[in-house]
Amino acid sequence: MVGDNTRRIPMEGLVTRLALGIDMLRRHDDPEGSSAACEFVIRAILEEGEGKGGSSGGGIDGSGRMEHIATMVSSMSTSSLDAYKTRTLSKALLCVGEAALASWSSPLLSSSYHRGPHYRSTRDAALVRARESLEAATAVDPTDPAVRCGLGLTYLILGTMKYDDKDNYDNDNDSSLRYIFRSIQHLRTAVGLADAASSQHEGRADDDDYDEAIDAVRYAASHNLGLAYIALDGKSPSLDGGKQTTHFADWARSSPWVMKKTLAFASNVGAMMLQMGMFEDAASTLGSTASEFCGNDSLPSGRQEEACSIVRINLAVARAALNREMEGPNYARANDPTIESNQFDGDVLSSRSEDVLTPSNDDDVSQAAHETPDVPSFIDEGEPESNLVLSNESTSSGLEIVNIKEAIDVKPEMRNALVALEKAATEGTQRTRLLLALARARSSTGDFLGAVDASLKAISASTSDEEMESSTSYLESLIETMAKQNSEEIGLVHEESTPKASGETPTNRDYSLLEMKLELERLKYKVLDQEMRLRYQNYSPNPVDDVTHVIGYQKQEYTLKDAPRRALSEIKQNRVTGQILTKLVDHVQDEIHEIQEISNVAADDIQEVSSIVADDGGPVVPESSTSSSDIESSSIANVTLTEYQNSDAAADPEFDAQADDLTSKTDAEVDFDSNTEVDAQSLTKTHAEVIAKSIAEPDVEFNTESIVDLPVLFSPELKPPAAIPPTAKSYMKMADAYLDKGQFVLASKQFLKVMRKAPDHLPAYLGYATALERTGKGRQIHTAALAYGNATKLAIIQGTKVDSMAKAGTGGIAENILRRAVALTKAGDPSGRLETLLQLATYAHTNALAADIYHEIGLEMSKQGIDRGRVVQAFTIANEFVAIRNDAEAPFHIRSIIGLCKSMFLEGNVKGVIDLFNKVKNLHMEDDLHTELLVLVGRAHAKLGDMETAISEFTRALAFPLSSSTPLAHHELASALKKSNGDNHEINLHYEYALEKGMDVSPEAIESLGERNIHVMRALNRQYYKNVNGGESTGRSSGGIMSGTGVGSQSSSVFAPKAKQNEDSIAQSDTLSILEQGAASYDGHSPMGGEVEGIQSSLSNLKAAKQQGSESRLQKLQR
Repeated sequence: MVGDNTRRIPMEGLVTRLALGIDMLRRHDDPEGSSAACEFVIRAILEEGEGKGGSSGGGIDGSGRMEHIATMVSSMSTSSLDAYKTRTLSKALLCVGEAALASWSSPLLSSSYHRGPHYRSTRDAALVRARESLEAATAVDPTDPAVRCGLGLTYLILGTMKYDDKDNYDNDNDSSLRYIFRSIQHLRTAVGLADAASSQHEGRADDDDYDEAIDAVRYAASHNLGLAYIALDGKSPSLDGGKQTTHFADWARSSPWVMKKTLAFASNVGAMMLQMGMFEDAASTLGSTASEFCGNDSLPSGRQEEACSIVRINLAVARAALNREMEGPNYARANDPTIESNQFDGDVLSSRSEDVLTPSNDDDVSQAAHETPDVPSFIDEGEPESNLVLSNESTSSGLEIVNIKEAIDVKPEMRNALVALEKAATEGTQRTRLLLALARARSSTGDFLGAVDASLKAISASTSDEEMESSTSYLESLIETMAKQNSEEIGLVHEESTPKASGETPTNRDYSLLEMKLELERLKYKVLDQEMRLRYQNYSPNPVDDVTHVIGYQKQEYTLKDAPRRALSEIKQNRVTGQILTKLVDHVQDEIHEIQEISNVAADDIQEVSSIVADDGGPVVPESSTSSSDIESSSIANVTLTEYQNSDAAADPEFDAQADDLTSKTDAEVDFDSNTEVDAQSLTKTHAEVIAKSIAEPDVEFNTESIVDLPVLFSPELKPPAAIPPTAKSYMKMADAYLDKGQFVLASKQFLKVMRKAPDHLPAYLGYATALERTGKGRQIHTAALAYGNATKLAIIQGTKVDSMAKAGTGGIAENILRRAVALTKAGDPSGRLETLLQLATYAHTNALAADIYHEIGLEMSKQGIDRGRVVQAFTIANEFVAIRNDAEAPFHIRSIIGLCKSMFLEGNVKGVIDLFNKVKNLHMEDDLHTELLVLVGRAHAKLGDMETAISEFTRALAFPLSSSTPLAHHELASALKKSNGDNHEINLHYEYALEKGMDVSPEAIESLGERNIHVMRALNRQYYKNVNGGESTGRSSGGIMSGTGVGSQSSSVFAPKAKQNEDSIAQSDTLSILEQGAASYDGHSPMGGEVEGIQSSLSNLKAAKQQGSESRLQKLQR
């Protein structure tokens, strides 16, 4: 009984009380005291999580006590608890369940058990508490093998016992069968979890106690699994036309040799023989078991003695059957007064029979308790037995089990061949290949269930990726074949739920249906994910194709098909004049031929990419989110250059009409000067030449006074997000668990499932992009960046209206997501940066954000050696986006101004550099930008011969703090002093400073310092090792490129855990911290993408939270 002061007890006190409760059960055999102590801990933790204080304590006893606690668990989310409290809660629930099972089994050895109905009702109440507590423990931590083992045992008891409580339990055969199936599922999962935990801790000397506990769980689960198969064999004659099945015998042959030498296994074998009517063999086996294990005086009492009691009871049944010459154990039991009330009790072995079990305390994956208790975990929980044929009668839960098509008659020769193949697959070395052959053979005879069983065994026996892929692929095709032959899904027809009876709880009514549907969905998506992974691996490694493949709902054809439209847009943005049109005749044929080849390649890529996107079936963003630029591109891209080059098409009147239509659109788009007159007919004849020449020769002198026609910002219709379905919530929880475990590939697959179920659920898109980023694969960097771009679109659509003219940082979470995408793109493969940046630019929804992206586009074009006219064009667009804001404090985009100055300097327009500098020299700017600009204008003056002014500007640049331009400032100052006949010592000093601060060796420095100078030698060695290691030169970098350990490190994710190493600069940025604050939880109702400036985050520092034991990133990221 829990008092009112539970919240005053510290966590250390609760842990001590929990340890006391476990000790009372396992050392002192006091289940009632153990249950009371553990329930106290449960109530204290739950009341702290709910903030209820102690008002809901005490006074509740009997079955209502555990029912109240289970209700509290199911009505709250454990996300409010840290990892330590969650594990403690799971242990306490397991303790209550074990205590209830001990209370249930204790009357077996009591002589007063048969004296009246009071004892039967007490046992039934204990079994109710055991089931409810273990179901709640499974919901809290579905990866604890001890919890799964206990729940499987409870379901086994429910399936093999009869009860006086008619309101809570069905006595029909279907109800018992359902419980047995649940038992097999949980016990198989417990064995798998125990094996996985044992392999993870193998070889650790400090984990001996943990290994012993895991071994105990494995053996107990295996023994009880054998009992479940025995129970299933006992019910098979009524299910399969009187045919006796051999599930236990098949399982026993595959059991480890060590387990066969145990008391529990031997008792199970005897029970199996007794169940099958082999009374003489059962009596012999049970007699030898009793003599070997139960005749020793030193045998411990308690749970071991219960196992011996089971052996003795079954031995008595076997001998009675032999003496009376009876035909079955059921009749013998019905007439034997010593076992009349036991029914099937003697065949059930508690999970605590041989060893003391302790729950795993290393698994920190927790699930929300308000979800269905059997939430899928990362251990594959397949169907208990794929080759079972079940009854098609409806059960009370609304689930109908349908018979699969019976196997056709098989000739004796074929049957013998199948038997030989099955034997070879069981004993041979190449098991996977033989099992697949067996599956195909069974399928050809119509035995689809046997084929499915062989396919599943082939998947389990796979030892390589190739074997896994082939097995999974065949299983998928087999499932499709079965689905076509059966109008409904495989073995499942979901009927309308019948009205809930007065004594039926929602868990009893819906548990089986949801459990089996989740298992079927898991199998389907496993096959689908394998297919997608194969297709992705075999696809062309073209970066553009990778980008297009991952984004299901984007119209990626925009980046490939609209080359003509982009060329026309470049003419428009360059302020086409009559003088440009007169130069468009030169080199037309060569340029058109080049563009024709590009267009053909792009068309092929588009067709292939479109087929992949169509097959992928990814999420689709509503049409209302399509920007006007997308609509415009789809209309203009219909006329290609290859069509215009075709002479037959050019002579076609219909083609002429299309050309006239294109011309009319072009006239509306191109803004000519008022003194320039170009008629539509002349532009029609030369528009292909205009496109070609604009790419080859777009050099136009930059004029800061001109007005540029800017690209349209992304401004879709806003709408709130739709509600997320329950299935998607389950997948989100699984994805979150995978992220915490570092399984980023598996996490990305789960996020994809959520995106299919809930196409507008923003956290799924953010999690998917994060998982791709965290994989650390360089070829997926651009894919992750475009995934962040998709999240940006959703954030804008689901957010509040944002002022496009506002300053940087006021674009809501969408701006921070898009900046994250740009940062990733800059760190990705150079071959795909430009295409990715151009695509991300279409998502910009504010002027400041668009200016920054177009500045990055200009930088990338400059690095790739693209025509400087296009580079100037990109920098001009970036600057114009800022200029139209009419902000007196920041009238220019300084970084773009620097880019324009560099382009002009390389073209020899040094006066233009000086003019631009005079426009911005009095503005406030960052120190590194000011330094870089001063170096540029100093070089311009030096090129004009004005060495005095140049020296002055270089000296001013050196007055600022150290930056990436400081080495170049020293170098240029030394060169200017040398040309001015300055002091040689000062000249050499500046050359040495330049080399010391990271600049590469120049001929001027070698000439002045000599090859034997220590600074020259160090710089040469540094340059040599940098070239050998493949590093890019950073001596004259303009900054802005991501450095450090790279994108692949686990330190800069939005959701994933932070690594121990130092964070890189981008991970420490304000952008990422705001992005962390703005992400939403799973509920699907929190609007995203709105204003975040000035909003204080309700989260504590994520890094500190992780150190304190925080385990779920997505569950913690709430507004």
